[in-house]
Amino acid sequence: MSDRWTAEQLAAGWRWVLAFEYAGATYYMGTESWDLRVGSQTVAVVAGMLDAPDVEEAIDLWVTDAPRSSVALALMFPFNVGQLVSRGYMLDGVRGELAQVYVGGSWEERRTVLVGTFTDPEYGGEDEPVTLSLEENVLDDTGTFPDELVTFQRTEWDAAGVVKAVAFPTPDESNGRVFPFVVGTPGAGATAGSPTFLLYSYSTVGPVLHAVWALAGHQVDASSVTLRDEDGNTQVATVEHVFINGRMVAVAEHVIGGSFLATGQNVAVVWDNGAGLPGVERAGALLAYALERSQARVDYQSLLTARVLLDDYRIDTYIDQTVTLAEWLLQSVLEVLPVSMVSGPRGVYPQVWAWTATATDAMWSIDTAVETDVTRLSRVSYEGRADVANAGTFRYRVNPLTDEYATAIRYSGNPVDVTGLWTDDVLRRSYGQFGRVVLDYESGVISDDATAARVVAWRSRRYALPTRTVEYAMPPRYGSIRRGDVLSITDADVGFSDDVALVQSIRWTEDHGLVVSLRVTSHA
Repeated sequence: MSDRWTAEQLAAGWRWVLAFEYAGATYYMGTESWDLRVGSQTVAVVAGMLDAPDVEEAIDLWVTDAPRSSVALALMFPFNVGQLVSRGYMLDGVRGELAQVYVGGSWEERRTVLVGTFTDPEYGGEDEPVTLSLEENVLDDTGTFPDELVTFQRTEWDAAGVVKAVAFPTPDESNGRVFPFVVGTPGAGATAGSPTFLLYSYSTVGPVLHAVWALAGHQVDASSVTLRDEDGNTQVATVEHVFINGRMVAVAEHVIGGSFLATGQNVAVVWDNGAGLPGVERAGALLAYALERSQARVDYQSLLTARVLLDDYRIDTYIDQTVTLAEWLLQSVLEVLPVSMVSGPRGVYPQVWAWTATATDAMWSIDTAVETDVTRLSRVSYEGRADVANAGTFRYRVNPLTDEYATAIRYSGNPVDVTGLWTDDVLRRSYGQFGRVVLDYESGVISDDATAARVVAWRSRRYALPTRTVEYAMPPRYGSIRRGDVLSITDADVGFSDDVALVQSIRWTEDHGLVVSLRVTSHA
């Protein structure tokens, strides 16, 4: 299975194939008939696709949304659909795969475009075409993230034999609470970062009173933490791991002393001596962890590429209620990372957008004066004016004791306002063009100062100025272009001269060419 065509494959040409299983048989359909190698066998591709699929591989760079792919098809099946439906073979929900196979290539060498299910089928008599859509909603994941949160019940802990001797009763409000899922060092080791609650207390000879607190519903890297109450009183607690019903959880234990918890206040954890979930502190590692445990079809090769880039960002957070993976990604992560979730040939993956790319980063360099078969199809238009922002405050490092953000970065394009804030040339240009336009935003998953600065930097490139969009028709030799690719475009008719652009969408044409939508990030 291929993602990008090679030059040799493109020269050979390619065909559309729809493969699906229905009523106990496997079918291969195309716009023409030929013999296709599938493993060690040769199968007949039936000319049942009435038209070449109108396929667009697209992603909106400006919207964080769950990826959904769909293509409408008109098919002449080599069987009577009505009769099979009457025998209980439902057409709605049949799984299918739409792929491109180069001439002379095998099914195993195909380039998958969409794997999904038949939706909204309509059929008539044996000689009438069937119309339907093949649709995949990649992150319509019925699983939860995390997969399971651990709920505390004192009776289970007593039965497991993990409660220390001479233990006092558990506070009523603790039973039924969940252990948080902790990633990184929320609070950055400086402020309270995750909530906790008292599991039980016990006494030893002396008498000495000990307290045991909920830390995380999994193993953690931290060897100790600091517990802090609402008055700022602290206690250093040692981290221990126990097994409950085959599940490892982390607890924090300390000797009660001083004025800590003198008034029965809420308590939170300062992660100042190690992190939470082992090996998962960077954004790329966290996305890989989440996708690998999801029910989504994942493109692991593209995920690995994205992970290298995204590991420049730290994610420090906790989760104390289960959510779907899509909900968590869209509401918590994608707003602070330069990434969109994309449905590709091999499944879902994070597409990292190169907002700061230059012409030297381009994978493709196109000059329409030289490549006369590259034709501009649209006028150049500006997009994003309503989203322009060049001043404001980014708040991060949320404190669970106060539900407020502990720190912030101010940014501004005002060349006079330069003290104690972040700025760059794009923000200053925006300020000169549009005046002061304020956008404040915040994140509950960022605690690290260096990561916060990276967030402000890429968002300034995205939001400070509108960008331009334009469409070009390209010949088949460009069939290996992919969304997210960086290219430079020279087109004297519209004033482009090695302008940097990101490939935003690709639409395949009947002559095997492409219509490519570009977002020009060189500001003009």
